[in-house]
Amino acid sequence: MELIMKTKHAIRLGLGLSIFALGLSIGSIQADNFHYEIHLTTRLLANAEGRLAALDMNWEYDPQVSAILLEGEDLSPDKAAATLYSKARLIMEDLHVLGYFTQLSLDELPQRIKRVEDYEAKLNEQGGIALRFRLDLETPLAVKGHKLAITLADYDGAALIAYRGSRDITVDAVLQQQCTMPLISEAVVNLPNGHTPTVQTVHLDCT
Repeated sequence: MELIMKTKHAIRLGLGLSIFALGLSIGSIQADNFHYEIHLTTRLLANAEGRLAALDMNWEYDPQVSAILLEGEDLSPDKAAATLYSKARLIMEDLHVLGYFTQLSLDELPQRIKRVEDYEAKLNEQGGIALRFRLDLETPLAVKGHKLAITLADYDGAALIAYRGSRDITVDAVLQQQCTMPLISEAVVNLPNGHTPTVQTVHLDCT
């Protein structure tokens, strides 16, 4: 039980909820080298004026990680929805403090994101937690003539956040008319704590 509680704490501080191929071992946890993955998809949403207004995020957590996060929770048919909503609320509180692990920039200038109010969680067919939430921009962006970048990273190195490919990023039609299709670049980052995560950045060229 002590190990489970320590692992839950590590996950929550590192991200909240994620899906990653997790090699979970007592040794790695005790050495504070706990890692977990988040596989995600993203849709870029436009408003009525054709400006980029929000990112619709879908994050999936590995069944092993999900089992740790849901240890002792009531997932009976009549309680599961409430349990998952409560878990999602705690996760979103953590992610707010961590900037949702998302940095959106226009021509290398960081853009501000509102506090998330729209979110939900459910279990996928594999038993992993699937978390959906919407990141609304404080100011919708006119992207035509600019370059857009979205970097997703946990700079503590615990959460390994990744798309499986560029097909996991989709764009509303009005934005497609203004920009190239999304491309993903990767860079290895050397962190002060010794972790070396691979960080992905999504690029859209709207010039």
